Amino acid sequence: MKYSIERIIKNLYRNKFAYLFILINFMLGVGFFILCMNYRMTSSELLKESKREQAGELIRVKQWNISNERGKSIIYPISYDTYLELEEDAKKSKDIAVLCSLEFISHVIAFEPEQGFTLYFYFMNDELFKELYGIERKKEVVYLGIDAYQSLLQMNELRNSTDKVNLMYIGPENYIDGDVLIMNQEKYFYEIIAPIETNTIMRGSTGDSGYDMKEAIIFPIESVFTPETSIPDLKLNLKCTLFFRYLTSNWKEDLVAQQLRKINHANKTISFVVEDEYMELKRVLDDYSYDMDRWFFVSLSIMLLSGIGCIGTMFLMLEKRRHFLAVSIAFGSTLKRLVIETMVELFTILFLGAFLGICLLPVFKQFILYKDELRFSVVGVVSVFLIALLFSVLSVLLGFHQIKVKHITATLKEE
Repeated sequence: MKYSIERIIKNLYRNKFAYLFILINFMLGVGFFILCMNYRMTSSELLKESKREQAGELIRVKQWNISNERGKSIIYPISYDTYLELEEDAKKSKDIAVLCSLEFISHVIAFEPEQGFTLYFYFMNDELFKELYGIERKKEVVYLGIDAYQSLLQMNELRNSTDKVNLMYIGPENYIDGDVLIMNQEKYFYEIIAPIETNTIMRGSTGDSGYDMKEAIIFPIESVFTPETSIPDLKLNLKCTLFFRYLTSNWKEDLVAQQLRKINHANKTISFVVEDEYMELKRVLDDYSYDMDRWFFVSLSIMLLSGIGCIGTMFLMLEKRRHFLAVSIAFGSTLKRLVIETMVELFTILFLGAFLGICLLPVFKQFILYKDELRFSVVGVVSVFLIALLFSVLSVLLGFHQIKVKHITATLKEE
């Protein structure tokens, strides 16, 4: 064993320049290969983590208003048919839920005494209502925030005041009369309700300030599309708040994109865009993927060059050592032992090259200008050392096959 180690060390020193060339090639190939493998593993893990984090969260969709040819405002940001189609697709997929609200602002001005009221009408689907209030919606009931309730009471008091009061409604005429809400002479039963977290989910629906849900008057979403809801200029002033929720951590990536395409196709005067952290992360990672694929190809090419260099080097070295090999066999050494020693000799160089390549990963990372997070890939490291072992075994066996057949037997006869 001691003699074998000494012989391996002497052979490494005698062929140091040839081995140095192989070591540098393999080091470069390994560095870029491990870097690309780390990137692939990191990308995959980050995307999976993002999916898990977004499961159950609300994905807000932004509405961008675009004037039509006549220069008028949007008419129905989402039509009822489109909304029903979104709901149906969500139920079929079982991966997402649609949370939708159409919103309308109403103003009332009292001239004597001078006073103003602002009311926020929401035509909301059951999913969004449950998200905001944590209860199931009752049928044929309108829900009022406490501030909206107080404002409607005051408007009724002003209407019934003995003093002359002029009320101007910019929107529907509405007030509370006993147990019912009157809106455009239609009567609705109502309940006062408080949201779980006031003004958190709906913030930013129509601007930076958002709506205060304590001032909300909430109808079922179907009400906004019925002819009975004859609010003046309603269609021309509707805003839309739209969310999607991923119900599982294994959702299909294009689900929300498909939904948005349907909305945008149905209404050419509006555009909806999604604030999806997963898709944004995927776009960023995809931008790097092209460069990483090129470096991955470069790394494989360099390691292949190292493998060819190993085979060529073994052919030359074993050809030079044929007398030494013949004498070793004549004095009792086995061919198997010589093969193993030469494999260890070459594998030592490749192992050292792989080790240096891994140690120099930060340098290679700076070289390809990738500065984001990278996680270590065990698969990449194992692959590298398996490749090194394959190169060693293949190179030595091919070299010994040639020496054994052509030279060793003839040399022994000469000796």
